[in-house]
Order: sequence, then C-alpha cells, then structure tokens
Amino acid sequence: MKCPSCGHITIFKTKYCPECGAKFDEPDMPEDDLNFNDDDEDNFPDLDSFEDEASDSVEAEEKASGKDTHSDFEHEPDEDNDEEDLSEKANDLRLKMGIIGGAVVVALAFIILFIILLGGRNTNPTVNPGNTVPTATQTGDKTADMKAAIDDIRSEYLAGNISFEEADKKVREYYSEESVREYAEKVHNEIYTENEYRNLMVNAERLFMNEDFKGAVEAYRSALDKKETDEAKDGLDKSVSGYVGQIKENVKESTDKDDYDNALAIIGAAIEFLPGNEDLTALKSETETAKEEYLQKLHEEEMNGYVAEAQRMVEKKKWDDAFDFIKEKLKEYPDDEILMKEYDYIKANMPMHLANVEMYDAKGVRRSTHSTEDKNGKSYSNYVRFAATDNASAKFKLNGAYTEFTATIFIPDGAKAGKNISVYFYLDDKVVGVNTGISENYEPLKVHFSVSGGKVLEIVTKNEGTSGGGFLMIAGSSFKKK
Repeated sequence: MKCPSCGHITIFKTKYCPECGAKFDEPDMPEDDLNFNDDDEDNFPDLDSFEDEASDSVEAEEKASGKDTHSDFEHEPDEDNDEEDLSEKANDLRLKMGIIGGAVVVALAFIILFIILLGGRNTNPTVNPGNTVPTATQTGDKTADMKAAIDDIRSEYLAGNISFEEADKKVREYYSEESVREYAEKVHNEIYTENEYRNLMVNAERLFMNEDFKGAVEAYRSALDKKETDEAKDGLDKSVSGYVGQIKENVKESTDKDDYDNALAIIGAAIEFLPGNEDLTALKSETETAKEEYLQKLHEEEMNGYVAEAQRMVEKKKWDDAFDFIKEKLKEYPDDEILMKEYDYIKANMPMHLANVEMYDAKGVRRSTHSTEDKNGKSYSNYVRFAATDNASAKFKLNGAYTEFTATIFIPDGAKAGKNISVYFYLDDKVVGVNTGISENYEPLKVHFSVSGGKVLEIVTKNEGTSGGGFLMIAGSSFKKK
C-alpha cells in the first residue's frame, strides 16, 4: 500500500503508515500499488526499524489529533510506563508483521508452484514429463485421454476432415504407448478397412460410368466384403442389371447371325460369373430353344434339298437313281420323316423291276439299275446278271403288288462258245416260265407272264453246255402294278 500522506510504500496490510504514522483511509490495497520497481526497494522498512517507527507513529498521531493520549488514564503516567507501552506496541507490531510476512511467503510459494506446474504441463499425451512415474489414477486418466484422442482421429477421418494418410500417421504414433497400443491397432485396422472400402467404391462407380459392368460388379463385391452398406448393395444391383443387359445385347448380335453356339458360350460364361441369376437362366433356355428351331429349320432345308434333287431325277425318268439316292440319304439320316415320305412316294410310283425290288437268297447274281447293251447294240435300263460257270439263282419279293412281269433274255457280246443255258421262273414255288438252249448265238428273247397275287418270284439258271465263260443277262425287266 502507498501512504496518501508521505508516499511511503509498504507491502503489509496495516491501518497506519509505518513511516509517518498517518492512518490509511482504505484498508484494501489497490491493484496498482503492487506495481513497484527496483527504485522502490529503498522505501521498504526493515523489521529492526519497526519499533522506532511505531513510537514515532504514536506521537505523530497524538500531535495530528491534538489530543493527549494519556488523559484517559486515572493516574498520571510516568516516563517509564510510556516507554513500556511503546515497547509492547512495537513487539505486537513486530509479531503481526511476522505472521503477515509468513502468510505472504506461503502464498507466494503456492503461486510459484502453480505457475511451474501449469507452465511445465506436457500437451503431448505420448510423453511422460520429467520421466515421472504416474500414479494408478494418473495412468488411467492418461490412457483414457489417449483413447479419446485416437477416437477423435477416427472421427475426423470418417467425417472427411483429414486424409487417410494423415489419420494413418497419427494413429501409428500411439503404437509406442503400451497401454493403448492394441486399441490403436484396432482403430488403425478400422481406418485401413474404411479406406479400402472407399477406394473400391470410387473405382466401382468409375467402372459403372464407363459401362464396364462386369468390372463394377467385381468392385462392388469387394467393397461389400470390406463393409456391408446399402450404398454398395445398390451399386451391385445396378451393375448386375447393366451386365445382364450387355449379355442380352451380345447374345442378340450372335443369334441375328444364326451363331447360336457363340450365343450360348456367352451365356455360359455369364452364368458362371453370376450363378443363379434368373434372367440369365431364362435367356439360356430361350436361346437353346431358338437353336433347336434353327437347327430343325436347317435340317428341313437340307432334307428338302435332297428331295428336290431326287425329283429332278424322276422328271428325267431316272426313278432308280432317285430311289437309290434317297436310300443312301436314309442311311445318313435314319427314319427322317421328310426322306421317308419321299422314299415311299418314289417306291409307290417308280417303275419296278428285278433291279429294284427286294432280292434275297441270291447266288452268283449281280444286278444294276444302270443301262447295258445286247450284242446288237440295243440299250436296256436295268439288268440282272447270272453267272454261267455255275448254276445261279435269286428270289425277289413281290408281296402281291404286281400283276405282270416283262423282261429280255440274252447272252452279252463276246461270250465264249459252248454254252447251253436254261432259265426257270417260279412264282411261289410254281413254274410260270422256262427257256432252254440259250447260247452265244441266241438272239435276245423277250419273256412275259402273269405274277398276279404272287408273293415271291424265284429265277434259276443252269449251264448245261461245255463252256463256262460269259453271263446270262435278264435286262429291261418290269413289273406292272395293280
């Protein structure tokens, strides 16, 4: 405080100025009174001078008030008593000053300690200031604070306020703290997984926008493996839809070109990529049906082509060629309806002869639908050749379908001399015709007899001559139908 009378400054709280004894009007110390400098140091009294100051202060107060301080006493104080009173006052003042000074020192000590603690507080949770050993309570608070700090890093990253690289770096700094290392690793894994998820989602959306739907499906699948979210599920659904749409377009391009094998290969690969997809399964079924119809159409076109070729032969009266052609195609396509229908038609309408009716139990016999000539150069459309060296025979099925049989018998030109051949015709084991004495000089002989109702015609030749060279020909044969 600063004395309003003499200007003396004191740091102790008192009612009177220790320098001049003036009474302080305000016991509270103004804030600016504490602002003293080195020049004020000489103005501070030492405790040894307090006794004199107290005495002077009393006298000064008496003079200032104009009162006699001893007038209240019943007896006249002597000089020794005055000195004693002053001494007691000085002692009391010294005691008070000591107590006040001690309190100030203690207060200053607490203030200084607080400032040291506040100024030296470590703001880094990973550092232990002064390498001091914290108490259990302090350790618990520190761990909780560090976990909270780690949580804040995670929250900042999830909110998009910091990058993954920054979050990664900050969380890794806590790996050195044993108490939170496991927690920091756990949060780091969460951040790492979130970062992978976000990168996959960005890539998936980019692929979708570029219409790489297959790649988008794979990316969204990977994102869902990291974290299941509605956003990833919706992205996967729209990518699957886009992929299936592309497959349908590709399949249509192939089927429009009648390339059903390629179309089915595309669908097969798509189903392998999206197993169980109902749209792809239905598309496969539709394409397989379309392929069957296409193949049937191709088959019909091919068979009808064969029929048309046979009909061209018929138009040229080459019934046997047409018949043989259809028979060969039936070996390649057994029981084909189109070919069977043409076969029945040709068989029902073609001229029937020994070269095209069913033959069995043949011995030494060869037949042909092709033409041959006799020694006079006359041509015949079909023939059956019987060997002259040994006896020859053959049976022909008629099944009661014919009424008459006609043919020409001759020895081909260039046959050796010495033949003497006989021919026997049997209808259901009954002789219906016989020709004998046929030799190399024999002129072509036309035979004609009834076969009405007969089921089997058998022809037998016998060589009764000396020569075995040459053949007997029965050519230009014909069966008249009912």
